[in-house]
Amino acid sequence: MATPPVSDALLKQALKLNHKYEGNIVHATKAAGMANGSRTTFKERVEKAAKKFPELAAKYAVKPKTITEHVVEQRSRESESALKAKHRDALREIGRLQDKLKEMEWAAKATFKPADWTLPSRVVKKREHTPYLLTSDFQIGEVVRAEETEHGYGYDTKIFRQRYRKMIDTTIYLSFHHAGENWLYPGIIYTRAGDTISGGIHDELRETDDLTPLDACRVAFEEESAGIAKLADAFGRVDVKSPGAAGNHDRDTLKPRSKNAVGHSYDRLICYMLQQHFKNDKRVTFQTSESFDVFFPIYNENILVTHGDRLGSGGGMGMIGPLASILRGAQKTILEQAAIGRRVDCIHHGHFHTANYSGWVLSNRTTVGYSEYAKEFRMRPSPPSQMLAYYHVNGGLVDLKPLNLLEK
Repeated sequence: MATPPVSDALLKQALKLNHKYEGNIVHATKAAGMANGSRTTFKERVEKAAKKFPELAAKYAVKPKTITEHVVEQRSRESESALKAKHRDALREIGRLQDKLKEMEWAAKATFKPADWTLPSRVVKKREHTPYLLTSDFQIGEVVRAEETEHGYGYDTKIFRQRYRKMIDTTIYLSFHHAGENWLYPGIIYTRAGDTISGGIHDELRETDDLTPLDACRVAFEEESAGIAKLADAFGRVDVKSPGAAGNHDRDTLKPRSKNAVGHSYDRLICYMLQQHFKNDKRVTFQTSESFDVFFPIYNENILVTHGDRLGSGGGMGMIGPLASILRGAQKTILEQAAIGRRVDCIHHGHFHTANYSGWVLSNRTTVGYSEYAKEFRMRPSPPSQMLAYYHVNGGLVDLKPLNLLEK
């Protein structure tokens, strides 16, 4: 069966479209509504139309482009491509800024300043005392086998949960049943001094930990959010203090970082999660920092909390263990802070898993207790514990209670 002749209208359309798209058969064929693979057919229509309608063909003739025109066209395409790339980059930047805004909203309750109720400028009754809970070195995820330490107890995630809850319950019980008669509490200060998770920072930890770092963050959030809420119920207000980059176990890098350590800290992630959780609870406030330290007053005493790995000294000294190094590092830190205009009365820290108070240094233990690492270096066994203190406007630190967290 013979192919029907092409109508004059379609022939004229082919001329016009060929002219419109400057001989670009792909675009012209598409505009004509012809199927893919019809380029030859379209060319034939253009040729027939040129012979049948010479005047129209002259009107819609496609002039060959000069080299200059090709160069201009190519530059135009490159310019268009560059603009599209810039547009994509702009969209990515907008997305990043939107995420940053969400992050800022998430941390809206975080501040670099202490909560108003903790400041010494307010009127204070003589019976008022401020409870202060120094927490550090949970190292959630670490597993300690009692058989290896020969000390009768081990450690894992389940045991951490038990000890953390005991810490919160004991803090409340001692404050309301074993503290001074008729003491008044304006709230409680809850300090997070780092090493919240094990982090798998060494090969043997990665092999033996019972949680990944992200799973450990989840456990930390679950326990701390419940614990802080319980403290808020008991004391009315909680001010949470957190150094920005607290802890050497909390990092996501092979080695500790000096630059942007905050951006590589799982502890900061946990802090953000807590801030989001309590964003609508006016009883709970947060003071965070962007450095290794957080600085604040308790009445007339200025406190600096740091994890302890950045004190500027290391190593032990014979029978006295890490105390000489701690005191030397604390003195360096006090002098460094004095040089930037801060008077520090006492350094609070963890890291060394040692309990000590020397008047100007308060050292915290760990919820882990005795471990295989401590056993290897023949360190003196000590029970898992955390520090609870009470401050008075005139007397300063008037009571210090190491909280023994053993289950037995």
